[in-house]
Amino acid sequence: MRPILAVIAGYLIMVIIVMVTLTVAWTILGPSFAYHAGTTLVSLAWIGFNLPISILAAIAGGYVTEWISPSDTLVPGKVLGGIILGVGLIMAGAHLFTDQSAAQQMTDGMVTESMNAFAGSSEAVQPIWYNFLIPFLGAAGVMIGGHLRRQAEEEG
Repeated sequence: MRPILAVIAGYLIMVIIVMVTLTVAWTILGPSFAYHAGTTLVSLAWIGFNLPISILAAIAGGYVTEWISPSDTLVPGKVLGGIILGVGLIMAGAHLFTDQSAAQQMTDGMVTESMNAFAGSSEAVQPIWYNFLIPFLGAAGVMIGGHLRRQAEEEG
């Protein structure tokens, strides 16, 4: 039961870090930072901000997973990394079927400075390359976090 709880806890840590950090950033910087003007296409500035946050969250998730899991196995961290990679690639594949051209010309006033973070995230359209990059970075971050935890355990 403990390995399953470790995977769930690691995933929750990742989600919480990303949600809290990006919500605060959205509140401070607003849609004009997150999107290209008049669209829901995510800006390179937002991507540049989000990538390190996502990697750090994955490292924290991997660390927590290995911290909670039994010390004689690395399986929970690998499971979490596999889930992140697998689900991420499925979602990236699903994004191949979204209409990115529709997001390019938002003329109905949906993108406003008063838009909250949750509405903004549901309307966001990321570049296809980004959708495929994030699962690999997430899985790698989880593995790094697990390795850091195991290393700390061996040293102390």
